[in-house]
Amino acid sequence: MGRLLITALLVAAAGIAVVAVNGPGKDKPVDKDKYAPGSRSTHVSSNVANGTIAAASTPSSAPVGATIEMKGLRFSPEVATLRTGQAVRFVNRDTVAHTVLQDVGPRSGEIPVFDSQRVLPGEAFTFIARNAGTIRFICTLHPTVMSGRLTVTGANS
Repeated sequence: MGRLLITALLVAAAGIAVVAVNGPGKDKPVDKDKYAPGSRSTHVSSNVANGTIAAASTPSSAPVGATIEMKGLRFSPEVATLRTGQAVRFVNRDTVAHTVLQDVGPRSGEIPVFDSQRVLPGEAFTFIARNAGTIRFICTLHPTVMSGRLTVTGANS
């Protein structure tokens, strides 16, 4: 009995030593770069009143090219089109919190262009599209039912 306990303790100590020497592993998430595009072109606002959002909720006063509501555990509309330089406004008209995150796929290694964190009921999240292309997005709190797609066209399209 005593030998078994000593052996178990030695194995546990060896495992702890391996982790201490090698670190926790390279597959762990990395903190977001504070200079990433997502941190410069997004904004969460609680300026929602009587069904409208104050103009101050749009960073840099970019024109709003699309408004997407979060209601009934859905994005509405699920597909929107805007031009580069325009903003898309996500308004939470639901009774629960939501998030808006660029869906880059699991373990893609890409940093999402935008990540709203939690958008509480009555708040809005704004993202300014800087590049043309297709951007898929999800609510990380309800990913099986809340997803959508933005199509960003060139400025003169």
